[in-house]
Amino acid sequence: MNNKWIKSYSYLIIWITLFFMYSCGAKKDASLKKILHPSDNARIVHSQYEPKTVFNSDIKNLFDLDSLLDVESAYYAIKNYQDDEYVAVDVVDADVNGSENLLYLVDKKLGKVNAFDLSGDYRFSIGRKGRGPGEFILPSALARVNNHLLVLDKSFKVESFKATNGEHHKSYQLGYSPLDICAIGTSIFVYGFSFDNGDIPEDKLVHKYEMTTNGELIYSNSFGDLYPGNSQMISSALSVGKLECLESTGDILLVNQWFPFVSLFDKNGNQKIKFRFEDYSQRRIEEIISQGQTVSYTVNRAESKVHNFIDIKRDELSQTFLLQYTFGADQTNETTLKKIVESTEYYTVEINPIRKSAKLVSMDKNFPLLFVSKNFVLSLKMDFKKKEPNIVIYERKK
Repeated sequence: MNNKWIKSYSYLIIWITLFFMYSCGAKKDASLKKILHPSDNARIVHSQYEPKTVFNSDIKNLFDLDSLLDVESAYYAIKNYQDDEYVAVDVVDADVNGSENLLYLVDKKLGKVNAFDLSGDYRFSIGRKGRGPGEFILPSALARVNNHLLVLDKSFKVESFKATNGEHHKSYQLGYSPLDICAIGTSIFVYGFSFDNGDIPEDKLVHKYEMTTNGELIYSNSFGDLYPGNSQMISSALSVGKLECLESTGDILLVNQWFPFVSLFDKNGNQKIKFRFEDYSQRRIEEIISQGQTVSYTVNRAESKVHNFIDIKRDELSQTFLLQYTFGADQTNETTLKKIVESTEYYTVEINPIRKSAKLVSMDKNFPLLFVSKNFVLSLKMDFKKKEPNIVIYERKK
């Protein structure tokens, strides 16, 4: 069970990743050289990024997450799942629909979205494993727009369902692999990389769609530059990250998973500011170049403590974005769950789009946030007896 849990959480363990584009013979070329990213990448213009010191801030005035989000009561979100115990290990996204008394959990292992009421009882499932309409190969994120629940599948599509009962509405073929999704009103923003798709620019990260009154998605425009590199495949791999939308301000935030780069856009795709966290401790990432072309990149394990980006959540009450990071020693497949928890600290960085500021606001042992709304907060808490996390739902103070 330990190994299963460890493998399920990419924010605790970043595996060594290799991408090969040429044969081994190319790597023996005399012109081969290595570039340590991002400081040695001449294509990165650091003056375009506003430097921020966040992780080495004064920790005396930090909140725990309960105080930061002003919650008053908490209970386990899942009490009954088809006469069986629900395993929260593979939940990758969530949403709470307070008006319908529904909680949605995207489960990548089960290949579907499970809906529960706010008392924790199972209501219905949305989708199933498969390749057809309303089915998923690997569901990864969701966004709720009016009465539509949009669920990303990494098999190049978005599936649309009725939020009230899970009835399938339509499949949308994107022509690229989506990584994340969020919405502002009826504007939908999808984070993903396009290859050989004439309609979607290959050099942009975020693709905007408008939802019509009958629930159709119409492509609008794309924005956000890929990480610079000689190869689009390498640029895309080093541009992996997350995005989140803040409806109250009309802003979209992009965070790079590998590097301390944060970009803020308005809903039309105009860039407002770019941050660079100067005190971010990252793993070594080397780009290997032969004859002027990128042939591969490697992610090397660090020997000391490093930061790992987890996710972004929005807080409409405070009109801010919440970025969550872990800070701890690099882990291996043999590292025990208890050791991971005991040796890891969890940081929350607040991005204020109005003030264009970034600051550390929380450092504690809480597990990552799954969802934040004006009335509810969803989080993961570790149950060491079961050796797996439980989903906990908090009610925020009125």
